[in-house]
Amino acid sequence: LAFYNAEVARWAAVRGAGADTPELKDFVDTDPTKISWTRGLLQYLDKDKIFAFETSAITASLYRPFTQQWLYFSRVFNEMVLQMPQLFPTAAAENRVICVSGIGARSGFSTLITNFIPCYDNIEKGQCFPLYLYPKPTTAAANDLFAAAPERSDAITDAALAHFCNYYTVTTISKEDIFYYV
Repeated sequence: LAFYNAEVARWAAVRGAGADTPELKDFVDTDPTKISWTRGLLQYLDKDKIFAFETSAITASLYRPFTQQWLYFSRVFNEMVLQMPQLFPTAAAENRVICVSGIGARSGFSTLITNFIPCYDNIEKGQCFPLYLYPKPTTAAANDLFAAAPERSDAITDAALAHFCNYYTVTTISKEDIFYYV
């Protein structure tokens, strides 16, 4: 974050100097140990957008199977968050996801369950199936300083629960039982 903000200042200084301005992609420091530039991040830099550190964006993640790592989870600095904010909206949100290898995976079928945000390619071409979903907050709720934590809903529908209970002729099956069974 500090490196990105320093690059914004450096870029603004070069443009303000009045000399020939180089191409942005040729100007930035591309050292992969400092930052991984994405199209979106370059666009923010070109607009001189400065970002502040947000403690709430720090969360545990599963970098590779059985390798936990801290993650700065932000739509600005993580280009492909996809549906993860609906699965893990905050660091305190409880959830479990079953990750399975996807179509075209070279390593064959594999599966893993985790209670952390999985890395994009944790399991090759993977898909994640959650126990819970956290719907996006409405605009009004998102801007409310005193809004409650996001409410979760079960990813297993009532119809699926009824189907399993009917099929096995038992009423003691829970949605969590179905999640672990499937």
